[in-house]
Amino acid sequence: VEVSIPDEIKANCEYLLTTTDYPRCHRFVGDIPAMKIHSWLDTLVVERLQARAERILHIMDECHGDWEKTAFMTLARNFGFGLNGDIFEMWARTISLSAAGKHRDNLLQIEAMFLGQAGLIDRIPDEAYKERLQTEYRFLSYKFTLPPPIPHSCWHYLRIRPQSFPDVRLRQLARLFHEGQCRMSSLLEFDTPDQLDNMLAGAGLSKTSRRLIMINTVAGLLFAHDLYHASFDRREKALELLQRLPGENNRILRQWQACGVNVSTAYDSQALIQLKKEYCDRGRCLDCRFGFEYISHIIKHAR
Repeated sequence: VEVSIPDEIKANCEYLLTTTDYPRCHRFVGDIPAMKIHSWLDTLVVERLQARAERILHIMDECHGDWEKTAFMTLARNFGFGLNGDIFEMWARTISLSAAGKHRDNLLQIEAMFLGQAGLIDRIPDEAYKERLQTEYRFLSYKFTLPPPIPHSCWHYLRIRPQSFPDVRLRQLARLFHEGQCRMSSLLEFDTPDQLDNMLAGAGLSKTSRRLIMINTVAGLLFAHDLYHASFDRREKALELLQRLPGENNRILRQWQACGVNVSTAYDSQALIQLKKEYCDRGRCLDCRFGFEYISHIIKHAR
């Protein structure tokens, strides 16, 4: 049996799959009913959280079920903010939380351990403070038989603003650890996003950085915890957190807004980031509901 495809439908399918425009569907997405758009975004945001949660659960398996270490490694990775994410996660594996916990009350010693294991004490500009850190790190290294530090060359400094340098981020993370805010309970047991935001602000993180930590770390941990325990309470809390945070502002999301797709919350922006990475970039327009609506419209008018 041979099924012929009308030339108009074939041409429009080929357009979606070959155009270099972004979004590929920019010519018609604004005509899709809002209810169908939001229904697709609901699915996409769950897809994104599911993928993030599966990565977190993989880390937990490597940590032999230790949620505290899993939370610390997840938080550390996101302190890399993309470019240094992998090396931050590698660094977090070298940190013994039990050893660091014995000196939690001493911020200098926590900074010495964190910066020393990263091989970044030499980046501290204050010579007197640098010498104190080196002294403390030698003491801690001898006391706990710490593994060799990560080579300094592994860290990325190019194309990064000074406030985002790895040594600056490590000192912020050290302050969070010192204040007991790296614990799983501290990250997940919050009443409002403002409470969580104030906790992160104490480490000196900017408003944008705090928002990204809440989106990429806290929401992911909430979702992963419920996925592991097959419950839904914290999963709903993760979705609610995204709905109450403002959306990111970047070129990709501004392009979607120009097409008529509303981006007002992190819930919307995370869904559209998932759409771009998993559908647009991979040419999966025929698996996307926007593409499906477009082809359905063409078929309807071709009859």
